[in-house]
Amino acid sequence: MKGRIVDSSWRCFSPRCARRACSAPLAVAFPALILAACSGGAPASENQPESRYPVAELKGSTTTVTGADVLGFEAKAGWTVSSGSVASTSNRTQGAAALAITAPQNYTTLVSAKLASGTAGLAAISDTGATVALDFEQPTLQPNPSYLGAVQLYLSCPSKSIYNQYLGQVELTGKPLGVFQTLAFTVPDSVRRSLANATYSDLTFTIAVNVPSGAKGTYTVDNLRCKSPGTESIGAGSSVDLVALLQQSPAQNVPCTATFALGTVQIPASFHVKTGNAGTGTTRLEVGLGASSAIACTYKASADKTAYLFDSCTGVATTAGDIIPASYAKLTIVSADPSAALTKIKAQLAYNPLGDRVGNKLLPAIPTFWGETTNEINAIASAFFQSEVDHPPTQETYVSLPIPDFALRHGDGSPVDGNTPPPADPNDPVFNKSGHMNQGGWVDAYWQLQGSISPAQQGNNFKSHFDATASAHAVVAGDDISVLSVSTTIDTDSGQTSTSGFTNPSSHGTLGVFVFGSQVANEQADETTGFNFHPSVTQTYDAPPVQIWIFSITAGLSATAGIDTTGALALNGFQITATPSASFSAHLEGGIDVVVAAGGVDVSVQLLDVQIPMIVSTTLDISTAPAVCGATVSYNAKAQLTLASGGGSVDLVARFGVCPLCDHESMNLFRWKSLVKSTSDLLDLSGSNLLFSLPAGSCKAPLDVTLSVPQSNAAVYAGIPAPTLASAQRPPTASMSGSGAGFEPTMPVDCQYLTWTSSDPGATFSPSATGCSPSVTFSDAAAGTQQTLTVTALDAFGETGAASVSVSVAAASGPIPVITFPLDQIPPTVIAGNGTGGLPVTLQGIIYGGVGDLFVQWSETGKDANGNWTSTTLSESTVPSGSAVPVSLSWFFSNGPHTVVLLVNDSIDQIAAVSTTFGIAAVQ
Repeated sequence: MKGRIVDSSWRCFSPRCARRACSAPLAVAFPALILAACSGGAPASENQPESRYPVAELKGSTTTVTGADVLGFEAKAGWTVSSGSVASTSNRTQGAAALAITAPQNYTTLVSAKLASGTAGLAAISDTGATVALDFEQPTLQPNPSYLGAVQLYLSCPSKSIYNQYLGQVELTGKPLGVFQTLAFTVPDSVRRSLANATYSDLTFTIAVNVPSGAKGTYTVDNLRCKSPGTESIGAGSSVDLVALLQQSPAQNVPCTATFALGTVQIPASFHVKTGNAGTGTTRLEVGLGASSAIACTYKASADKTAYLFDSCTGVATTAGDIIPASYAKLTIVSADPSAALTKIKAQLAYNPLGDRVGNKLLPAIPTFWGETTNEINAIASAFFQSEVDHPPTQETYVSLPIPDFALRHGDGSPVDGNTPPPADPNDPVFNKSGHMNQGGWVDAYWQLQGSISPAQQGNNFKSHFDATASAHAVVAGDDISVLSVSTTIDTDSGQTSTSGFTNPSSHGTLGVFVFGSQVANEQADETTGFNFHPSVTQTYDAPPVQIWIFSITAGLSATAGIDTTGALALNGFQITATPSASFSAHLEGGIDVVVAAGGVDVSVQLLDVQIPMIVSTTLDISTAPAVCGATVSYNAKAQLTLASGGGSVDLVARFGVCPLCDHESMNLFRWKSLVKSTSDLLDLSGSNLLFSLPAGSCKAPLDVTLSVPQSNAAVYAGIPAPTLASAQRPPTASMSGSGAGFEPTMPVDCQYLTWTSSDPGATFSPSATGCSPSVTFSDAAAGTQQTLTVTALDAFGETGAASVSVSVAAASGPIPVITFPLDQIPPTVIAGNGTGGLPVTLQGIIYGGVGDLFVQWSETGKDANGNWTSTTLSESTVPSGSAVPVSLSWFFSNGPHTVVLLVNDSIDQIAAVSTTFGIAAVQ
C-alpha cells in the first residue's frame, strides 16, 4: 500500500492568511489488508492525435474538445442534451466550469462526445472494482418534494461491441437539495474485459436524468471520472488551516481567510478554543468558490466553553459532516467570553478527505483539532474512529485525514536566546541558547547550551568560574528523553594575595557525561592533568507503549552520543575545547489486534544530528604593583552549532470491515521534514580589562633605600659642603600572569621622592633637601661631634623607606680637598667604557682654605703585579687659594678598578689628601 505525499497545504496566521508551499517529505506508510494495483489505460493507436488529451469530433460542428473537457464538462460542445436550457456555470466541483440544465422535461439524456482510449479520466475503467462517478446537484425548487427522480448511466463503445451498456441508477429522492452529491455506478466485468488493453476512439457516456413533471429548476453536472481501489490514495492528507483571533482590549477581531486550489472540504462539527474562553459566544464559518461564500455556518459555545459546536447553515441545507466543493474559507470568532483578553481558534478543515467525492452522510465529521498531549490525541482519534466503526460505509471508502498540527515539524532547531532580557552585567555573561525542531509536538528534538563565565573577587582572593551544560533531547509520544547531557565546571583560585605571593592557589575542573540519564563519564582535572577525555556511547531507549487510535505503539530512541574534550588548566585560568555531539532516531513499531481491522507501523526517522563545538578560556592577571593593585580578567567563549535531520512520515493506516463495505483510514503520527547539515555561529562572548581592585594594604611594600655617600664614620668638616648620594627602589612583589605565579620587577624610585634630614639642626642642604645627591653643610657648632644624616623615600603610592649614616664632623683647618666626581662609595662608582680599552674621565674636585699658592696633585695608587703599592702621578699644578677652588683633570683610564688621590700643599706646607675609588666597565 502506497504512502501519500501531499504537494501543498494552506496555513493561516494572524493577522492574515497566506498560502504556504510545502516540500514533499519522505512518506512511510504501512500495509492494510486489501491492495489494488493502479493501472493505466490502453496504449494509444498510431492514428490517435498527439494532444495530451485525445480529442473527439462533434458531428455537425467543426468545434473540437479534449477528452478532459468532455469528462470535466468544461464546454457545452462536449455534450448533447435532449431537453432544457443548457449553459456553462462556475458552480462546479473541479476545473473551471460545469454543465447546467434548466427545466429539463421528464426523461432527459446527456450524451458525451466520443472519447478515445488513453484519455486520463478513463485510465481506471478496466481495473478490478472500477466505478464511474459524477457530481450531480439538483435544484432546491422541486415540483414534487416526495419524488425527486433518478439518474442512470450508460456506456457505448461500438468498436468493442458495447452498445448502450447500463451501468446503474441512483435515486435522487432523499438526497439534499442545492449541493453536489457524488453518484457512483459500477462498471460490469464484461465491459472491463472488453476495454482492457484496448484501443478505441468511439466511447461515449449517456447520462439519463428522469426528473418530476413540471421541473423548472437547474440541474448541474460535473466531473465524470473512472475510479478503482487501485487509484485511491492511502495515507494522511492535507488540510485548510485557519487561525482566527478575537481580542478584547484593545478591541480587535482578526478573522482568517484562506484561498486554495479547488477541492473538497468537510463542514466540521466543532471548533476547539486553543486560547481564551468561548463564553456564550458564536463563531461563523463561510465556505465557497473563488472569493465569495456560498455557505455560512454558525457555531455556538459548548457548555464547558472550550469549543464552538455546529448549530446551522444558511444558503442551503448543509449539515456537519457534509463534503462540499470549495476554494475559499473564512473563519470568524463573532463573540466570546469578554473576560478573556484573547480568544483564539486554530483549526484544520479536512481537505479532499474522500478524494474528489462530495455529498452528505459519507463520513462522520472529522475533528478540526487532534489534541496536543498523548492522552488528548488518543481520546480524539479513538472517538472519531469509533464513529466510523459505528457507521460503516455503503461502499469501499478511502479516507485521507488531515495531517494533525501536532504531527508536523514546525521548527528547524535555530538558536533562541533563553535570557530575556540578556544579562546586563558584563562581569557575568550568562548564556542560555536552545533550539527545537518541533516544540510542543508529539515528537520533538531539541538541544540546549547554558552556562556562565564569572570572574569574582572576595577580599584579596580572586576566582574565575566557568560552567556549561550542553544537552540533546528527544520527545517521543510525549515522553521527554534526555539523550545526552554534558556538564563541565572549572574553577581557578588565586589564593590569598599579598605583595609577597599567593597562599594556596588552585585550579580544578570536572566533566560529567550522561546518556539516557545514566552517567558514562565523571572526570576530574587540575593544573597538572588537564582535560583529555573522549567518551562515546551508542544506546537504545525504549519508552512504555502508548495507545494511538487502535494501535498499540512501542516508541523508542536509538542514539549515539559523546564528547571530545581537551584542555589545560593553570592556577590563573584555563583553555578548553569541547565538542558534545548526539545523533538519534525515533523508532516506532506496533500493530493492532482488533478482529475487524488490519494495519501496522514500523518506522525509524532520524530526528536530530547535533554538534556544539566550544572553545572557552579565561586568564586572570593579578598584580600587586601599586599602579595596578588589582586583577585583569580576560575571557573568551565561542561556540558553533551544527545541525541536520533526516525526513520521514509515519502514517497509521488501518482497514475496517469486510470490503467492499469497508473503510481504509489513515492518520499521520508525525511528518518530519529533512534538514540539510549546516553550521552556524552560536556564541561569541569575550571581554578584557575587567579590573578588580585589591585591598590597598596588600599592594604596599617597604622601599629599599641605600645611602652611599658619605660612608659610615666618614670625616666631614663643619662649614664645608660635603657630597651625598642615595637611591631608592620598590622591591619585586607578587604577580600572576599567563605563565602562572611570579613577581613584579624591581622599580626605581624617582629622586624627587627622596628627602634629607640631619641631626645637626644647623645643617643645610644645597640646592635643597630633596633629591638623590644634594650637598650637606654642617654648622660650626657641630664641629667635634658625631652627626646622623638620614634620607627618607616616600613615593606617590604612599610606600616609604629610609637609611641613615653617622659621620664625624671636624673643625676646618688648613687646605681641605674634596673630590666631587667620581664619588667614593661602596660599592664603587662604575663608569661605562667604550669596550676597547677605556674612556676619558673628568676628575672633579674643590679645595677649601689654605694659605698662599696651592700645589695640587692628581695621582693613582694601586698594587703592582707583585702586590707592592705604587703611585703614579697623573698631573701637577699650582693654583691660588680661595674659599672654594675648583680643580679638575681629564684622563684616559683603562677598563678595571681605579683609586685616585687628590693632594694639596699650601705655601706654609699644610698638606691634606683625599681619595676616591671607581671602576671602568667595558660596554660591548
